[in-house]
Amino acid sequence: MAIQITMQPLSINCYLGDYRSFSIDATETTGAPIGFNWFRDGRQAASGKTCTANTKTVGSFSYYCRVNSITGESVNSNTVTLTVNDIVKPVILTQPQDFEEYIGSDHTVSFTVDEKAAFAYKYEWYKDGAIVATTSDPEYTYRVTSVTATAYCVVTASRPSGYGKSTTSNTFTITGKPREVEIVIEPSSKTVPIGYGHEGTV
Repeated sequence: MAIQITMQPLSINCYLGDYRSFSIDATETTGAPIGFNWFRDGRQAASGKTCTANTKTVGSFSYYCRVNSITGESVNSNTVTLTVNDIVKPVILTQPQDFEEYIGSDHTVSFTVDEKAAFAYKYEWYKDGAIVATTSDPEYTYRVTSVTATAYCVVTASRPSGYGKSTTSNTFTITGKPREVEIVIEPSSKTVPIGYGHEGTV
């Protein structure tokens, strides 16, 4: 047999949307030109020594390459498997809690997420329906500006391809307490003759 496959393709395990490719190499001992045709689940998918894997669908798919010579000889490579895993939706382990603080003060809110090493995590913090910040960890410091407000956080786990899934935390309530007026100097009293005025200071 004149066609010799010198490098077989390898199976791939990846996540939805990841960029991956199969590779092969071969020689023809008589020097005749050879071509490469890739098949996915029995249907031709690409030509050339490399084949970009289609990772847009979750599941397992078979690939192989047929090496053809102009002499009419053909040899199939090993059949390999492309396994495309779904993006894992973030799991919130502990939820953010309601809090009460004086108006004008800061309060740090935090919660815990089961972060997986395969994903990048983004935390988008909302207050009264509007996004106020984006962080890379589940912690954010809110400024208390009103008597009452509602807030929540959207957690997104994503791959470099941009594919991702999100989970929204429970809504928590921010209660603002008015600050008490503090009298620094007590009013003073003084006895004065009738007809004279006196101004106290506070």
